[in-house]
Amino acid sequence: MIMNTIKKNINKNVYLKNSIIRILYYRLNKEVSKNMEIFKDVDSIDNIERLTEAMNMHIKAKRKMYAIHGFGSESLHYGQIQNLYKYAGLKFKNNSIMPMLDHGITFDGEYSCKVFNQGFVGICQGDDMRAKLRDVNKELPLIDIGPFIHYAENYYDEEKLTKIRNKNGKTLLVFPNHSWEGTKESSYKYDEFIESVFSIYRESFDTLYVCAYWLDIQSDMITKFKERGAKIVSAGARFDTMFLSRLKTIISLSDAVISNDIGTNIGYCMYLEKPFYIINPVDEDPSLNRSNEFINYREKLIEAFSIGNKRNALAQEKLYKIFWGGNESIRTKAEIQDIIVLHDYLVKECRGNINKIKTVIMKRDKILELMNNSEILYGALK
Repeated sequence: MIMNTIKKNINKNVYLKNSIIRILYYRLNKEVSKNMEIFKDVDSIDNIERLTEAMNMHIKAKRKMYAIHGFGSESLHYGQIQNLYKYAGLKFKNNSIMPMLDHGITFDGEYSCKVFNQGFVGICQGDDMRAKLRDVNKELPLIDIGPFIHYAENYYDEEKLTKIRNKNGKTLLVFPNHSWEGTKESSYKYDEFIESVFSIYRESFDTLYVCAYWLDIQSDMITKFKERGAKIVSAGARFDTMFLSRLKTIISLSDAVISNDIGTNIGYCMYLEKPFYIINPVDEDPSLNRSNEFINYREKLIEAFSIGNKRNALAQEKLYKIFWGGNESIRTKAEIQDIIVLHDYLVKECRGNINKIKTVIMKRDKILELMNNSEILYGALK
């Protein structure tokens, strides 16, 4: 009874919860923070071997969650929250209590709804995710801001990008399906996929890029691609603050993109105006117990982005809008500033207590003043 009361009090106050989590994971957080600084300088686009060396040297064990632990630290994945602060011209601190970001597209929202259940401001890409989150948490201010990759700067400057494009010629980019922490390598029969990729590459392209997930760099599939002459590139590790910047550059260097599965990269390619195709799609793993909604959307995405007469540009645009918010959801520098200011104001006024959000957001005049009278952003409170 007493333990339940203590746990309840800890969970409702982010100051207390954040402090306890960071104390418990102090050693891991210190190690990850150190590696964040090391890995951001690893150019895994030009030198994939350097990323492999860094992983072998600095990550002693593949933990299920090798990342910073703290309240809202899910937002640190791929450098997404850092990109928003930089875009807004604000300074970011890793040990701060931060807005909750949806770290990737889950297509049915189940995982994201669990992550966003407690917080002060939620930031997602599309309005579909915003609607799902609203059903779970009636009080949390929620704002959709469009594709997260918009807010990342390129890893290379324009002069270097132009030089690489001229050297590479017409470039085909491949995103193979990838594993994740705590899972074994996929049993997917990749030979047919590889043959299909090389058939397309030989017909129309000069350079073949294969973008490997950081834990799959030495997998059988990636090794096969490398042995046949593909250039292996990577956006880096999940905890790497330059991940999205590298990913933006990798996609920007391509002329067309192929994958064998659905993923967040689909919307990023659409934002960067690169045609995306799904070929030889992997079979859905029944052990994952996906929802009917996920399975339904997966089928729609595979069909809309297929090669052949089922490919549908209108369906692609609709799905882009649903999950990534479309270009019309993209926010200005001033609006991102307002979102962050709102978050910090709510945390301070509520004294870290999430149960006080409803009372504080009723101060409409004060919040509108903070947010430069932005009625659009004020709508996030409704």
